[in-house]
Amino acid sequence: MRLILRASLLLFCFSILVIDQACLMGQNLIPNADFELVNSCPSTYNQWTVLQNWQAGNGATPDYYNCGYYGLSVQASPSSGNGVLGLWGGAQHPLCPNSAYVENLNVSLSSTMIAGKTYEISYDVQIDGSGFGSASPNDCVQVGAYFYESSQAPSLASVCSPSVSPQVFVLGSQVQKGSYTRFTFSITASDNWDRVLWGTFATDQSVGASCSSYASNKMYFNLDHLSVIESQVLASQIVAFEGEQKGEKVELAWVLGDPHLIKSISLEHKVADSDAFEALAEIPAFSEQEQYQYTVQNPKMGLNQYRLKVQTLDQGILLSEVLPFNLNLSNQLLLFPNPGHEQLCLGARLQKDEFLTIVAKDLHGRTVWVQREFLASGEHQLKLNTQDWASGMYLLDICTDSGRLNAKEKWVRE
Repeated sequence: MRLILRASLLLFCFSILVIDQACLMGQNLIPNADFELVNSCPSTYNQWTVLQNWQAGNGATPDYYNCGYYGLSVQASPSSGNGVLGLWGGAQHPLCPNSAYVENLNVSLSSTMIAGKTYEISYDVQIDGSGFGSASPNDCVQVGAYFYESSQAPSLASVCSPSVSPQVFVLGSQVQKGSYTRFTFSITASDNWDRVLWGTFATDQSVGASCSSYASNKMYFNLDHLSVIESQVLASQIVAFEGEQKGEKVELAWVLGDPHLIKSISLEHKVADSDAFEALAEIPAFSEQEQYQYTVQNPKMGLNQYRLKVQTLDQGILLSEVLPFNLNLSNQLLLFPNPGHEQLCLGARLQKDEFLTIVAKDLHGRTVWVQREFLASGEHQLKLNTQDWASGMYLLDICTDSGRLNAKEKWVRE
């Protein structure tokens, strides 16, 4: 795909700000973020107290592994370094009739998160491969972080889930069993947060019957490599990020303003039913290359959302805008002939009964055709009379009310 940059876009991007590169510090605000620093080595379960900086969350007893001790009956190997945290979530406790038994720790941030500023939150997490007979991933527990101002600290005395909702989290069903996944979020601080509670939290489902069984909802998580970094969105670095759906593929392209300052480029996609982003592809960064392209060969059905995460040589993190694409590959669409003359045929196969709308515009943005009709599920062939259309290219928006079919197509009238 050829990326077309409009002059107005370039002018806008380069005239917003001139920022000193020294401001991109990339400081991780989480002390002892990899759980490496200890006062002494743990010798059995529950000894999170040997960790430096971290303090008790609620009244439960998280596990800590380091110094070669990776547990009796668990596979708590870290994602990096030697230390890793073990957190139980799920299995209802007698003291928690309306919630789940959860475990978490909290820590003071090395620098206060400022209200109105945007931060990137990342962490590695897996469901332990065999620890404590962990069940399969499910939605009864959230794993994430709750940020707060210490003067407004939540009550954490119980072993039950605290009465707060984490600003960033993934559901247990989104975590791999026996394999770490790194999740990344972007949030804007709503207050001056100086402390964070990190661990497991109950979901609303934990109250229901589907999450009340000890056998079905217990999960044991390994947490590692935490990160909270202020996002420095530098307009002169990510000049443009654009994309286009091509059949069953999505073609993406972008331009970087100062490629010699770039250390790495990661293309991320949004995790389903979550605010988290995870890496889809790592793109090699070249000091002299400004324009990049990448084709997503197998996008998932439904809404796909992509963004760039660019790391500079001085460890600054830059995030692009998010590009959405709504695909339903089970609905098929065909335009023929293309190019054509006095008639355009549109073949469509729908998975259910619904309204279909067709809007055709010329390259000046003028609407030349609108058709809307109700179609039953199955295969259809619609005919558009194009004998009065002028020769040239036309842009067609073809969609169903449900959004299951949402396509933009080009057709040429000879």
